[in-house]
Amino acid sequence: MTNLRPPHPDALFVALALAPNTYSRNKFFDMFTQKVLFTARRRAELIRGIVRDLSGPPPEVPGGQPPQILEETRTHDGLRLVYRMPDLEYRRTALLSPLEAAVLEYSLSRVGVRTLAPESESQIRKALSGFEQELELSTP
Repeated sequence: MTNLRPPHPDALFVALALAPNTYSRNKFFDMFTQKVLFTARRRAELIRGIVRDLSGPPPEVPGGQPPQILEETRTHDGLRLVYRMPDLEYRRTALLSPLEAAVLEYSLSRVGVRTLAPESESQIRKALSGFEQELELSTP
C-alpha cells in the first residue's frame, strides 16, 4: 500500500516552475489549502511570469523591443532583479531567494537567454530531493 504525502515546499516550487501541470490545482486541491504549499505555487507563477517577460518581445507587439534588464544584484539573501518592457511601458522589480534565482536562471537557459551556472543546477537538484520523502511505503 502506498500513501502519498505532500512534497517538500521547495521541491513543489521547482516542479511547478519547470513543469506547471505536474500538480494540478484542481486535482490536488486539498494539498494547496496548506498555506506553505499554496505559497510554493505562487512563487512558481512569479518565476514563470518573469521567464515569459525576459524571453523576448511581448507577443502583443509584433516587431517589438526586447526586455531590458536594468539591475541584477546578487546578495546573500538572493537576487534583486529590475527590468522593463519598453513597448508596454512596464517596469518590474523582483526580490528572489537563492533557489528562486537558480530556477529563473535554469528556465532562462532552457529558452536560450542565459547559460546555467553549475551552482544553480546543484541548488535545483537539492530542492528536488524533497520528492524522495514523498512516498511512504508500508508492507502488508
